[in-house]
Amino acid sequence: MPAHPAWDWTQQEMELFAVGPNAKLHANFSFAFYLAGEIEGVTGKAALPVLNTFVDMVETILEEIEAESKRLGIAK
Repeated sequence: MPAHPAWDWTQQEMELFAVGPNAKLHANFSFAFYLAGEIEGVTGKAALPVLNTFVDMVETILEEIEAESKRLGIAK
């Protein structure tokens, strides 16, 4: 297993470990994704709930723009 696995953008994959052709593997994996970097309020939090919150925020903004556009007569 590599000490620092890296995402391969060209293959859209990350190699976590490699075994020989006759190897038998018995494993139980559990993966979690966290936000990295220095972003106040989200650093170190689980990625999926944060991203779902962002999606909800964008949907709300778009709904409000649509409603205001209809009220102003810009959109039907």
